[in-house]
Amino acid sequence: PEDEATKRRYVTASLMAGRFADGLKVVDELIAMKADDEATLALGLHALYESFTKHRPIESEDQDRARMVRLADAYRARGGPSQALVDSWVAAQA
Repeated sequence: PEDEATKRRYVTASLMAGRFADGLKVVDELIAMKADDEATLALGLHALYESFTKHRPIESEDQDRARMVRLADAYRARGGPSQALVDSWVAAQA
């Protein structure tokens, strides 16, 4: 359960299967472990954006916005190549 690679694969599988709450919980764990990576963060951010555009919050609108900002900050800190896209997703939730 503490293996970072396994957690990343779990995030990908969960988010791709539409199990956003499960996948995002593990993204939060990876951030806390300082084991986040650009691809995992981008997937989590996209899941939050998708839930926002479909008007189906994962937790609540406020919690989803707060998580979006946390993930975007982590993405920015990693210098991800899609920062402009991430910024547009964050702006859409404002």
